[in-house]
Amino acid sequence: MRRAVLILILAIGCASGPPRPRRIAIELFEARAAGQATATLGPHLYIVRIHNTSEQPFTVQSVQLELGTSDLELQGGLDTTQWPLEPGQTTDIQMSTSIAMTRGYNASGNMLPDISSLRVTVSCSADSGPFYETDTLYVSPLRRF
Repeated sequence: MRRAVLILILAIGCASGPPRPRRIAIELFEARAAGQATATLGPHLYIVRIHNTSEQPFTVQSVQLELGTSDLELQGGLDTTQWPLEPGQTTDIQMSTSIAMTRGYNASGNMLPDISSLRVTVSCSADSGPFYETDTLYVSPLRRF
């Protein structure tokens, strides 16, 4: 019984500790021609902007994009190219993807799910060890052409 109480007290203490500072800032854009509306299905060019907000350099090991629905499938949403980032440095990572309906989804009479936001996971490594950041981000249009 004492052991259970001790474990509970330690768990509460760890969970209620101060929030860890973010090491990176992430923004998400989709490249579109001027005036072009976004189609749900088909090709998409996403740009993930990563900014090193820490005081130490790190290397981005991977960037992963995920949809918030199981009705659609995002293909090409993982990039494992490595990008070193110095303190204060920003990089843009272009990800060519395609969105398709899953096999079990019946679109007749149904609206296609909204893809105005995506879940972005950035995995990194630094001298202090590996870390990652995950956010669900609104997709901002980035006008090109």
